[in-house]
Amino acid sequence: MGENKYEQIPVPLRAWDVSEDMCEEMKYLLREEKISVHDQEEEKYFAAFLWGTMLTAPKDSIVVFYKVERDGEGRIRNIDFNFVKRKEFDLIYDIIG
Repeated sequence: MGENKYEQIPVPLRAWDVSEDMCEEMKYLLREEKISVHDQEEEKYFAAFLWGTMLTAPKDSIVVFYKVERDGEGRIRNIDFNFVKRKEFDLIYDIIG
């Protein structure tokens, strides 16, 4: 590929939005207070401390789970995640399965 050029290899990721039933990953993030939800604020519905700062996202955003770490018994121990605005999600992600 040449110097300083890289190809990203696609990896299937799990994701969640508010129209879906609550998944195990979201239950964990809410229970552990890694994400908070603000029902009265459509544009700042989600909030989380990510990338060294407090980030917010609109209600129609998608929560993408990049890495889910589990213990030996399968319990979630940590999740790397981020918010992706709906327009961006629709442009750069393909829904499979």
